[in-house]
Amino acid sequence: MKILSISKSVVTMLALTSLLFTSCKRDDDTYIKPTDVTAVGGQYSGEVTVKGTATTKYPTKFSIGGVGIDLYQIPLNEIMPLVVKDATQAQAALAKTPYGQLIMDYSAVATESGIINVFATPEQMKFDVLENGKTKKVIVSFNVNNQPVYTRATKTIDFEVQTTQITVDGTAVTAAPINYKFFQCKNLSAK
Repeated sequence: MKILSISKSVVTMLALTSLLFTSCKRDDDTYIKPTDVTAVGGQYSGEVTVKGTATTKYPTKFSIGGVGIDLYQIPLNEIMPLVVKDATQAQAALAKTPYGQLIMDYSAVATESGIINVFATPEQMKFDVLENGKTKKVIVSFNVNNQPVYTRATKTIDFEVQTTQITVDGTAVTAAPINYKFFQCKNLSAK
């Protein structure tokens, strides 16, 4: 009787131990290895919310790839009036140069949950503007408020950058930070 009782205990322990070795393989076909960060590359389209003296949404396009994150449609509506003091000339300058270009170096790390965390470092945005017949050199420095996050399921990316300094011909312009929030921008190149 005692041997039968010990045998039942051993069989029960073996049965429970076998549960530890059960496979947890994913059955869905959409699983991408967590080391694959290439999904973040491509052409993007969406909206950017610009918050300075006003809050305005603009359509935007940008790319992520070999040169980095190329934000080639940064609206200058909030920056231009800080650079060109005369309102009429600021509007004329904005009509001629409605967008600036910001390049950001990046690295990416994929996670098991289908998220790619992107770590971006912005370069300075530089452009020339004409005021009273004189060309001014404008340099805008940025930092990243919210690092980019790419979601594989929706093929979208979210992030936010903010101005830290604006200079005109080497002189700093006093201004509150301007935020550029890119939300749910769709990767048009994703399959």
